[in-house]
Amino acid sequence: MKLLNRKNWWQILVADILLLVLSFFLSFALCFGAGAGMQRAFGNYRVALIAALILLLSYNYFGLYIIETLRDKIRLLFTSIKACAGGTLLVIAYIFSFGDPSFPRLVMLYLFAINLLLVFSFRAYIDARLLVKSADECRRVLIVGAGNAGARIATQMRDSVDNRYEIVGLIDDNEAKSGSVVSGFEVLGTRRDMREIIRGKRVDRVVIAMPSAHRATISEFILICDEMMTEYSIVPSFYEIITQQAPMDDTANLLLMSFFENRIRREQKVVKRAFDIVASSAGLVLLSPLFLASAIAVRLSSSGPAIFTQDRVGRGGKLFKMYKFRTMVQNAEKIGPVLTETNDPRITRVGKFLRHFSIDELPQLVNVLKDEMSLVGPRPEVPSIVANYERWQRRVLDVQPGVSGLAQVSGRDDLSINQKLRYDMYYMRNHCLSLDLKIIFRTVKKVLEREGVN
Repeated sequence: MKLLNRKNWWQILVADILLLVLSFFLSFALCFGAGAGMQRAFGNYRVALIAALILLLSYNYFGLYIIETLRDKIRLLFTSIKACAGGTLLVIAYIFSFGDPSFPRLVMLYLFAINLLLVFSFRAYIDARLLVKSADECRRVLIVGAGNAGARIATQMRDSVDNRYEIVGLIDDNEAKSGSVVSGFEVLGTRRDMREIIRGKRVDRVVIAMPSAHRATISEFILICDEMMTEYSIVPSFYEIITQQAPMDDTANLLLMSFFENRIRREQKVVKRAFDIVASSAGLVLLSPLFLASAIAVRLSSSGPAIFTQDRVGRGGKLFKMYKFRTMVQNAEKIGPVLTETNDPRITRVGKFLRHFSIDELPQLVNVLKDEMSLVGPRPEVPSIVANYERWQRRVLDVQPGVSGLAQVSGRDDLSINQKLRYDMYYMRNHCLSLDLKIIFRTVKKVLEREGVN
């Protein structure tokens, strides 16, 4: 995590103090009226000073002076709520322990609400990208690849006009290059040394410049960057191994594609989980007549249970039972896992109807409620497929699998495993509630258009 530089930190600190003073006076004014409120506020100036100090310490503790917080508005909102709530509770504790127990409680409620509104609005108004640019006046950069491309990029970044980059060195998988000097830059080691170099050299950014490397090799370097939570850039020719879209960066007049750590943040997980609980609960209640009708139809169409369960791999590689309405004859899976054919004789008539409208997937709302799945996410695979994943492909296991996903609404079942994973990687890097809603609406649209998944 990177703190704002000293100039920006003091500017925001002064603004926070002014906003706290404003919040204090407004709280008394709303509670007692303008005239009487101002008078009582001045009479409690000692409390105001203590409250300001406590709240500022709370801001710092919860991370309101950290660049990463300013980059993400959802994270900023949750952090602001925690910082203001925590600080207000401490102020209340101080007042009733060491101050005047008769201090109006309603003032503290107003103080929390007004302070939260002002703190969040002020930081949301700030151009976070401008703060990041000024805060990162000198970025420590590690170049991956000691060939011609790596040497050229290192030289160009070092000689850039704004002089914002310090090249700490290069690494290369060719051990013979370790310890040598390439265009004035030392080759610090190989892939095995990368974690230690990032940690020891306090690397802010990794630039991957290996035009002839195999995609698996590039993926290994990217995995290390993700593990170390380090920003990285790759040249456009490596673009397709990660995703289909990424922010373009003209660093030092070099056309690079830059990535930040791809895991969904804790605040986003809270929002996503809350949405899943509400939506899945509502879906189970509203669709209960359809559930009952489907279960009866399945039982009448062939012998066997109405619900079919299958082992799938969830977040962190954990196995869970995924629920579906049974669409095949009983014990159809005993012949082994096969790709579903258009006229698969194992599928019952009712099963064809359920699959055609994706009704067979509805029991997975129970998986969502049990926190085994999410409404939107990478599609969970069977263990036999996951067992053959390459290391970079296993990154999809970092997030909760979904009932629907970007791959499902974009390409249907004609996508290869690698193509589906590319969509999943894109989703992981660009996740937000609005994207989830778009995917859900597109899923409903496809179902209504009778494009159900087989």
